[in-house]
Amino acid sequence: MEHESPDEEEIVEKTSALQPYALAKTEFELFAAILRNNFDYFVEFMVPKVLIDRLHAKECLTDEETRYIKTLTSDRDKSDEIVKVIRGVPGKYDAFVDILREKEQYRVAEVADRGGAVMKVSITFGKQANSADIQRKLYDRIQSLLSKTSPFSVEVVQVVSLLARAGVEIIEAKNSRCLSLWLWCRSEFALQKFNEMNESSNEELSKFLCDFFALLDIKDQLPPIMNIDLDDPDRDVVLRPSDFAPVAQLAVGHHYVCAVTSRESNIYALSRNPPVMLVFAVDDLNNIKTETPVPYIKDPIDIVSIDEFVFVSDGGKSCIWRISMVHDQVMSGPVRAHHKIAVEQSRGHPSTLNIPMVRDQILPVRAPYTMSVLQGCYILKVSRGQPSTLNIYDQDFIQVNEISLPSSIQFPCHAVGTLANTFIVSYKEEARLSGGLCEVNSSGDVLSIFDMRLQAAQGVSAPINQSLSRLIRSDALKGYPEHFTLNERDEIFATGRSKDGILVYNSRLVLEDSLKKDSIKKPSCIHYAVNPKLLLVGNESEVAILKQRRAL
Repeated sequence: MEHESPDEEEIVEKTSALQPYALAKTEFELFAAILRNNFDYFVEFMVPKVLIDRLHAKECLTDEETRYIKTLTSDRDKSDEIVKVIRGVPGKYDAFVDILREKEQYRVAEVADRGGAVMKVSITFGKQANSADIQRKLYDRIQSLLSKTSPFSVEVVQVVSLLARAGVEIIEAKNSRCLSLWLWCRSEFALQKFNEMNESSNEELSKFLCDFFALLDIKDQLPPIMNIDLDDPDRDVVLRPSDFAPVAQLAVGHHYVCAVTSRESNIYALSRNPPVMLVFAVDDLNNIKTETPVPYIKDPIDIVSIDEFVFVSDGGKSCIWRISMVHDQVMSGPVRAHHKIAVEQSRGHPSTLNIPMVRDQILPVRAPYTMSVLQGCYILKVSRGQPSTLNIYDQDFIQVNEISLPSSIQFPCHAVGTLANTFIVSYKEEARLSGGLCEVNSSGDVLSIFDMRLQAAQGVSAPINQSLSRLIRSDALKGYPEHFTLNERDEIFATGRSKDGILVYNSRLVLEDSLKKDSIKKPSCIHYAVNPKLLLVGNESEVAILKQRRAL
């Protein structure tokens, strides 16, 4: 099997506040630069033995290359050879990334997909009686931070958030003769600043790391840092842009679209003034399949779908309607008698609500009136109050859980569940001001945040904040998310009060990109359809359909 010559298809040049892409003119050059910049990281963390046969089956490796790689004894040598081959094979890079994900090598796949530069930071501590034990405890705490298995202090969460604002993440750690951290940097600016901090006469990087390690609270006196080695901070950084492209628009006509969702092979658009349910077939987006007035809904806000039901939130009546769908038609049905359902309160005391079952059933709720589907069978929504809460209901509107949010989240806007059984919540500082995103666990503990208003970490030493301020570029990409959706990798696509179009965050709330398309003007609602994989973006007068050119 012969590999073809390099594909010279041009990449659209774009300038990002994170880093320009102009260094790579073609896809082949872009992929080669990503592999070159992160060669040591890939060799260190790839698990080659489960990749070789799949790469061969996808024609990323020839028969001869496959046989040769299998003769190599060490995993490092095998990974080394795989990366070298992929770097020279045009047209197979996305298959390489997909196979990494298929074999659950998610972080390596993410770096390969997005680019940037992963820098190894090797930290040597001074010798004392318990230095090895302290180093192991630090490593364990860092691993816990990366895996989100336990909550950390507000100070740690805010420092990590500010590092992310600078385009820097700790993504791996190893404990051997020294403590090694791998920092994923999205810009040459960040690499340069880390190098300057390490070479400064006042040992700024050493002091920053000492202060950060102290925040991890290992209950021991930290030994001094004797040496820090940065692995090649002088690199040209390239990032791979998000590649969603508009493929169609829903023909909504004169309707004023406020929310969209999908169910099987259909797309639902909810219109207000007057309230109407529009249904489109995925294979015929130019024609409305059904158009059904829903006059009993006073002020439609959001829509989600579970099984044969569509749920519509109504701001005018402060409720959620459950509507039965048969052959994509709204089944109105007769008005039924009042029905009592038990609601499990946060303190474990049951109470009852009288709920009139009109057009199937309704549930009284508090603002805001956004919803999402949790685990394919539950409704998740946020409720403002003292405290604000996450509320989870089954399809019969029986509340199965209520999670109190931290007091800092006074005006939640929207919530979505993740694959890791955590929750992403968008919020505002005040009713009229934009805020950010936070991730909480099932106990309401904050695991990570993104907040453009955060300028300094609270309760930490002044040198830490000074170092963080030097890492953050003044022209960094800004985002004020409100309504958002997740794809199957927990990547976040958000609308908000921003001119940046659709904001793209990774699963750790790092703002990575913005989708600025002519067809996306002042987006107000967004939904990710899993099958087929489409991004639906509404802006009241139209709904744009975006599709990712490369496979997920």
